[in-house]
Amino acid sequence: MKQIMTNKEIADNLRKYDEKVKRLIEAYKELLDEYNSQDRFIKVQNELVRSQGMKVKEQHKEIIELKETIRRLESIQDDDVKKLHSKVVRELKKENKMLKKRLDFECDITVISKEELYKDFCRLREMNKRLIREKRGSLR
Repeated sequence: MKQIMTNKEIADNLRKYDEKVKRLIEAYKELLDEYNSQDRFIKVQNELVRSQGMKVKEQHKEIIELKETIRRLESIQDDDVKKLHSKVVRELKKENKMLKKRLDFECDITVISKEELYKDFCRLREMNKRLIREKRGSLR
């Protein structure tokens, strides 16, 4: 048996169906809004990751440049140290030569002075002996 619906029942069913459709549309809108907000959030995160990636690349470039600068400075410093070292060595050699000459000269003077003093002492001793002999001779 078929039941025939009355207009009122049809209208009630249409209202119920219409409310269900409205609820489904609202739920779909909420899901769509959430999807859009998550999509925006993901886009923002992707942009942040991209910008951080760019920052990392820039920092990496800066690190490479700094390493290169440090290497160049070390090279320059090594060259400067070598030049300074050779200059100091030259100066020390010059000073050493001068000190050796001065020392040799002072040693020669000292040796000569000692020899002269000894000769003078011997000469004076001989003169003293002679004078003593002469005095003894004159006293006799």
